[in-house]
Amino acid sequence: MRQIDFAGAAHPDLTVEAIEVPTLIERIGEAGLGEVQRLSFGVMLIVRGGTGSHVVDFESIELQAGRIVFARPGQVLQWVDLAALDAVVVVARPELCGLDSWFPGQAAYRDLESDAMATAADLARCVQREQEQFSADEASVRLLDSLFASLTAVFDRAEGRSRSTPLPEPYVLFRTVLEADFTRSRDARVYMNEIGFSERTINRACQRATGFTAKGVVDQRIVLEAHRLLALTDLPINAIARQLGFTEAANFDKYIARLTGARPLEFRTRLRARGASAVADAGFSPLSTFDASTSGLHLGR
Repeated sequence: MRQIDFAGAAHPDLTVEAIEVPTLIERIGEAGLGEVQRLSFGVMLIVRGGTGSHVVDFESIELQAGRIVFARPGQVLQWVDLAALDAVVVVARPELCGLDSWFPGQAAYRDLESDAMATAADLARCVQREQEQFSADEASVRLLDSLFASLTAVFDRAEGRSRSTPLPEPYVLFRTVLEADFTRSRDARVYMNEIGFSERTINRACQRATGFTAKGVVDQRIVLEAHRLLALTDLPINAIARQLGFTEAANFDKYIARLTGARPLEFRTRLRARGASAVADAGFSPLSTFDASTSGLHLGR
């Protein structure tokens, strides 16, 4: 499991780069296709045709025409099956990825209508043209950054249209406080007390947005971070437990097993042996993701 940093192939000062899938396969090699990676930058995969699969934060995503996948900096991903895919990958520096409006657990993909897909494909082609003549001047950088901002707007608009109503304000505030430091407590009331809504209101908002109570949202976030650390580091289980706020490794072991059906060491062993796609197929992770067609959440496989 490797941490991969951004490095534009065409120019060292590139902030955004578009790469056709055959070129991507050449760059990362056959071994890289199955490797579990954590990227420090954003990756947007725009599927024009064909089929394939991809894994983001241990969730398997089937690739098909009109689907756009957006993996944010820090997420865990695995390139699984790209050979039969007609697609372009657009990568961008982390500061361009709009993390302020995103929470871990939100769906990494959207299905675009034909007009929106045409817009996304056109924007990717514009990125390709601009990177070929990139000269590192301020205007060229600004233009590339604007093209990627437009791509994220296409993705965000598709996400917004998939929801019947905006996310409830108490849920957004609760998640914002939780994300600031989710390791300090597994008691949802610690975070509830900071945002000025009643526990009942926050629980109802969380259930409306995610299908989970506030406590369930906290649990899902800790599980996600535990799985990321198990996948991406060689830290012993007791060290990961301490990092996530557990005073006893045994309590951490029971907590993860209860929520996911697999003890931490079992998860790590299977991941190292067979990769993130096998973990997703095995149903070890209950990580919640926003359903692409509704405003709710569904459990991972």
